[in-house]
Amino acid sequence: MFPYLVKRTLLSIPTLLGAFLLVFLVIRVGPGDPAYTFLGEYYTPEAYEAVRARLCLDEPLPRQFFSYLQRMFSGDLGTSYARRSPVAQLIWKDLTATALLAAFAEAGAVVLGLLAGMLAAVYHGTLLDKVVMFGAVSVFSMPFFWVALLAIYFFAFRLGLFPIAGAGGPDAHSVLYHLVLPASVLSLRHAAVFARLVRIKLVEALETDYVRTARAKGLSSLVVIYKHALRNAIIPVVTIGTLDLGHLLSGTAITEVIFSRPGLGSLMVNSVLQRDFPLVQALTLLFGSILILMTVLADLLYGVMDPRILYD
Repeated sequence: MFPYLVKRTLLSIPTLLGAFLLVFLVIRVGPGDPAYTFLGEYYTPEAYEAVRARLCLDEPLPRQFFSYLQRMFSGDLGTSYARRSPVAQLIWKDLTATALLAAFAEAGAVVLGLLAGMLAAVYHGTLLDKVVMFGAVSVFSMPFFWVALLAIYFFAFRLGLFPIAGAGGPDAHSVLYHLVLPASVLSLRHAAVFARLVRIKLVEALETDYVRTARAKGLSSLVVIYKHALRNAIIPVVTIGTLDLGHLLSGTAITEVIFSRPGLGSLMVNSVLQRDFPLVQALTLLFGSILILMTVLADLLYGVMDPRILYD
């Protein structure tokens, strides 16, 4: 396993650098100039040229790219153009909010998906199975932003059960109170994926020979399902869940923007709109690293849960 881990780590470096290079070029070739954002109302032609020289924006793109890589490998992610603060400090400030949202959404998706998938599998072919799967497909097919807006309208605006926006604080009760609605909405789409996967795998497991043998021994249905069938059916769910958590950590932008929550997603959106090059680049590296790390972790977990897996 260790040689495989080293190999995957080495192979992930070119992937990460390629993604970073693509983002580096796109944000510089696109419209807009961060020097205007930096100056604001104090813009003058002389100040504009001075700021571009200070931010090294007047240098050729290859030189800017390799200069940033050199600073990055020395631990310097730069200073935000718009916020005038160290990039690492800004990311660390919002990392907790995003991690908390992603963790609660993933936990809700796994629990709800497992229960729905198991229910559909146990009653496979019945009306209940069709209703559960119809609900899962319907939720997965709905645009996420539309579901989020509906949830805000009904549960926050009309019923007043949850706050419309914000992250709450400073006590834990307020934080959790503001977290329930966005985490629930975010978990629905992922729960639908888990439900369909659990149903497929559990139906396959219930039709295998070892399950038939367990039933022939006189074991109860609960023991057969939970101890024998589910243990094998849940292996793909664990690996997919690990990848899903990586996507949640790096893809909460829509949720954070709609619910006006602080976090890495909303920070990324604002930094793109403000042409904040250092912040966009650092967040790209962070999101890419998270996805690669979760991919490797999913492969390792699959091997741990199924010892028959061999690593090359």
